[in-house]
Amino acid sequence: MAFASGKVVLLLLPVVMAADTLLQNTLSVTKREGKTAVITCEHKGGCREYIHWYQKKEKEAFKRILYMALSGGTPIKDKDFEDFTAELKETKTFSLTIFNLQTSYHATYYCACWVSHSNRNALDC
Repeated sequence: MAFASGKVVLLLLPVVMAADTLLQNTLSVTKREGKTAVITCEHKGGCREYIHWYQKKEKEAFKRILYMALSGGTPIKDKDFEDFTAELKETKTFSLTIFNLQTSYHATYYCACWVSHSNRNALDC
């Protein structure tokens, strides 16, 4: 796959989970190296305590970037994601901000959460 020199393409797939629990509307973001990109995720309900952000590069496993409480606060970053941060932008809308874009950040980004359900016997063996 070829990319224009000096540009970073961040791919985003619209994610709708468990009765519209999470929603990512933006399909793609293209910015020059060194710039900042912002990706949003809307929480529609059903998530437990945290929103997680993941990076998925072609032919690689998912890597968690960070997670943060549904109430906002300071995100907890995983190793090697110094240029990434997240915040609660407005009620139920979370953003992932990537500073100082690098070509190595070309990937698909997902927001995710644990979903509560009422069937307590679902995992009984």
